[in-house]
Amino acid sequence: MSHGTDRVRLLPGTGGHGRHALLITDGDGPVSRIADQVEAVQLGLGERLLGRARELLEGPRPGDRELRNLAGQLADALFIAGSQGGRIGGTGWDPMV
Repeated sequence: MSHGTDRVRLLPGTGGHGRHALLITDGDGPVSRIADQVEAVQLGLGERLLGRARELLEGPRPGDRELRNLAGQLADALFIAGSQGGRIGGTGWDPMV
């Protein structure tokens, strides 16, 4: 790995203690490629989740449990989108906050 192009990447998900996992990478290694694949799947699920949220909010009043589940899943999707955006020069939003 060339230290001139190394960067810290926030990986999707958290570890065993709920801590975020970081990877120092040049962006082209096997762990980066796996993380890219996981992010792509999670972002695809996020799109489906957004559709589900719209359906839920347009229908009869959802229950508290449904809303809590939806909020947690949307937060996870936003975290992934934010970590990916920061890596590719996005808005500068910090998903660690």
